[in-house]
Amino acid sequence: MASEISFPQTAAELAETVRMTTLAFRGQATTETMAGFWADVRRPGFRPELQRILKVDGRIVAGALIVDKQLRFGRSVVRCGGIGDVATDPDCRLRGLGRQLMQHCLDYMTDQGYDVSLLFGITDYYHKFGYRPAGCESSLTLTVSDALHAEPGGFAVGAFRRADLPAAARLHAKTDAELPMT
Repeated sequence: MASEISFPQTAAELAETVRMTTLAFRGQATTETMAGFWADVRRPGFRPELQRILKVDGRIVAGALIVDKQLRFGRSVVRCGGIGDVATDPDCRLRGLGRQLMQHCLDYMTDQGYDVSLLFGITDYYHKFGYRPAGCESSLTLTVSDALHAEPGGFAVGAFRRADLPAAARLHAKTDAELPMT
């Protein structure tokens, strides 16, 4: 079993990485289930070398995405490597491949001078790499009743549509620029 870690070298390898990641997270790879993972690799600032893949005998069996971000703490700025979309092909799990890829990503970020790394993930797995739960989760729930009693003209209520994505991305970018650790 010959393994190698690199980044997708071709569009076909990137597509296979997205397909494998989708299978690992969603159980099936359809246009709809792959859309979110395609969005990750098509976002502004994406650099292919930050999409790490592990091949076994030439086949992509695991992947992880490093997101290069700056975190602000008051006037201080630190370089953060966010880790996401850590996935192993369901047929190849429990062989230590995810662990091998995670260690590679951590070594890569250390070599590249990242100050800190963060991830969202399975709480009983990532502690093996020194991660601990931090921060808090928050959500906003607005009931239909609340919306019906809101001030007229304050906002519109409707189903989220693909056409809403640019506005949502602008809101996220604005929040990300103004608040620490977003």
